[in-house]
Amino acid sequence: NAEGSTFCPISTPLSCFPAAAMVTRRSDAGLLEHIPISMATVGDHVLVGYSPGGVPMFEPIYLQGHASAARAPHVRLHLRGGGEISATEDHYLPLASGGYVVFGRASAGMELTTFAPDGTTSLAAVERVERCELDGLYNPYTMGGNIVVNGVLVSCHSAWILEGAAWAEKREAVAPAVYQALLAPVRQLYLAAPKYVKEVCTELVRDGVSLGDKGIGEIVVALWGKLRPQEFPRCGASPPLSAVVAAM
Repeated sequence: NAEGSTFCPISTPLSCFPAAAMVTRRSDAGLLEHIPISMATVGDHVLVGYSPGGVPMFEPIYLQGHASAARAPHVRLHLRGGGEISATEDHYLPLASGGYVVFGRASAGMELTTFAPDGTTSLAAVERVERCELDGLYNPYTMGGNIVVNGVLVSCHSAWILEGAAWAEKREAVAPAVYQALLAPVRQLYLAAPKYVKEVCTELVRDGVSLGDKGIGEIVVALWGKLRPQEFPRCGASPPLSAVVAAM
């Protein structure tokens, strides 16, 4: 049980969801498929929430920060009324009351936003916190920075470059928004050439490269270095790398 425990970031960036975590994907035919997060890939449109009228909202995955079947420590949050959500301890979790907390700081009583299959939105309080080892480390990024996993609204973001700052105790209030802004150049690359960004991410995952280990400049260069001008059908040619980096 992790209630009352002190959060200590793990030394290696393994900020992900376990392989068995479930997400909802919309197929090209418009069908909804409930799949393990380990099956979700760049280009898939996954559930990120519901409109006030109960209409499901989907966004594409534009980046795979990590994808590994390795067994690793996770934090599992058991929710009142049933249900659970797990992630590594330095993954950010949006609270229903506003703001964020990393999984390693979550405690009983905190309320999360959850969604029923029919789109009904409700709040579910954390009942118990458990430390465990689970198979898989998967970290897809959606355009808006959130994703619904196991029916719970969670962030795509996790510990990266701000956690060692002198004001680290305040990071939970600002880090997800900062990281979302920093990844804007990657989203622009995806919008310009989604097919090829997917191929590059697939290749990096196959080579065992975790983009969570890299700075934003390294991520952009890793993606950019494998793209060719003819792969930008919307632009006709690749925009200068300096222009993309300037958007950082």
